[in-house]
Parts: sequence; structure tokens; C-alpha cells
Amino acid sequence: MDKFLTAQAKGILACDFLQVDTIGLTRISVLFLLEIATRRVHLLGASTNPTGDWVVQQARNLMLDLGERAHRFRYLVRDRDPKYTAMFDTVFQAEGIEVLRTPPQAARANAFAERWARTQPGLATSWQVSADGRTVDFELRPGVEFHDGTPFDEQAAKWNLERWIGKESHDWLAASKIMTKVEAPGPLKLR
Repeated sequence: MDKFLTAQAKGILACDFLQVDTIGLTRISVLFLLEIATRRVHLLGASTNPTGDWVVQQARNLMLDLGERAHRFRYLVRDRDPKYTAMFDTVFQAEGIEVLRTPPQAARANAFAERWARTQPGLATSWQVSADGRTVDFELRPGVEFHDGTPFDEQAAKWNLERWIGKESHDWLAASKIMTKVEAPGPLKLR
């Protein structure tokens, strides 16, 4: 698939979702489309609850924005996310763009979009919210460093988060109102 994409880059679009998690534990899905040849990125929309209908509307809006430029593209590469409905594909097919679905469990098949979105989490590899929604346990990514080479570990994360607790001036996404304490129960673990 990589050789095909390289040879046909001028006529290829790739789309995917990236996930943004806010400090208030809200997950926002951002639908984006990448023009492979130019690396131009179109942020199509953001939603906390993207549905198939919502995704179709974003595709329609994109076609209106592209106008005559839409005919320069031959292919759209997308994964098999169920939010990409048959109607989504039809929006592109009506403009003469063939939709190429990636094979199941083939992470590299949409490598351009995956690389742009950097779908690997940055500071935490995972997090678990307690049943009552009052506690979040984070597993921090090993090997992360600050710009000066200082390790970003559980103590650094704890210190940074504790600075916000109860401070109105640090009410970034309501974090200072949500957090009451921060614990570092073990290496690369945060609660």
C-alpha cells in the first residue's frame, strides 16, 4: 500500500479521527482529512458524540469548500470505523473519488493520517476512571522527558497538577475545581 500511496500522492486524500482528552475527562473526536501530496490538513469538525450522520455532513461541507478542486482527487483512504457510513462514501463517490477502506487490523495502511494525528497517547499510556467517577488512575509513559532532559515521572506530574488545586487563576478547563488531591502510588502511576 505504501508504494501505491507514494506513486499516486497527488490524487489521494486520507481521513481519520483523532481523540483529544480534556483535563475534565471529556473526550473530543476531531475528524480531519489530509491531502497527501501537499500535507494540507482540513479539520472537518469536532464532537463529543460523532455519529454517522454528523460525519456525512462534515464530508458534504468539505465538498462545498473544495469546490472544483475536488475533481483533482482520485482516492480517499479511510479505516473501517462504523461512523463512516455508506452515505459518507457516496459523498466522495459522487465527486469521482474512489473510497479505499484499509484492511482490518492494518495500522500502517493509513499511515499518513495516523502519523499526522499521532494517535499514540503523549504522557499517559492508559487511564481508568473509578466506578463513582471520583478517581482517575493514570499509567504514565516511560521515557518522556522535559525539554531540558529532566524525566517526566509520577513526581513531576504530581507537582504540576498540585499547583492547580483550588486556584482560580489556574482554572484551565475546570481542573482546579475538579481535583482535590493528587497521589503518586508507584513508579509511573498517578491517582
